[in-house]
Amino acid sequence: MKMNKGRPRKFEESDVLQNVINTFWRNGYAATSIDDLVAATKLGRQSLYRTFGGKRALFLLALQHYSAGVMSDFHTLLAGSDSAYAGIKTLLSVQEKMAQTPDKLGCLMANSFGQFLEDDIEVKALLIDHVEQAVDILASTLQRAQQLGELSANINTRSMARMIAVCLQGLNNFNRMGMPQTQVKETTDMICRLLESQ
Repeated sequence: MKMNKGRPRKFEESDVLQNVINTFWRNGYAATSIDDLVAATKLGRQSLYRTFGGKRALFLLALQHYSAGVMSDFHTLLAGSDSAYAGIKTLLSVQEKMAQTPDKLGCLMANSFGQFLEDDIEVKALLIDHVEQAVDILASTLQRAQQLGELSANINTRSMARMIAVCLQGLNNFNRMGMPQTQVKETTDMICRLLESQ
């Protein structure tokens, strides 16, 4: 007997997840309903549940997809610069550009941390992994700076990478609160001068 294979999917999973990301990013987890996700993805409720699971499962997938995209951009930006410092300066300049955007959405990962209790193991693990990946990429860039003679060999690159990650997250939060662009520029300039002095 010929088996019914069902109707083929008529959507790209990455496109659906990007719409899910945008919805959670804009509304936050608590304020996002299944109806919001159905509207954003243009999938039927039953199809959404069957393919991705419920709201929480979709949120976890959204965090993973968002993090992978950010890390890919991170790596491309830093690895593509001839100078390790130039890559980090470009990364900081992204924060300056974010200060000019009207939406002030901030970072989905950081925004999400405040919405969940510390005992939410799955979300906490995703957020910690996101930070650690960023630190790994920054530390690798700083090691390259040492090899190029841009940074003292005595500097602990992982500790400095964590400091830069903290600065980036702080700038991200300030941008979300509407910190004036001039102050963001002053802050990124100060971070660059601090790095150059090492």
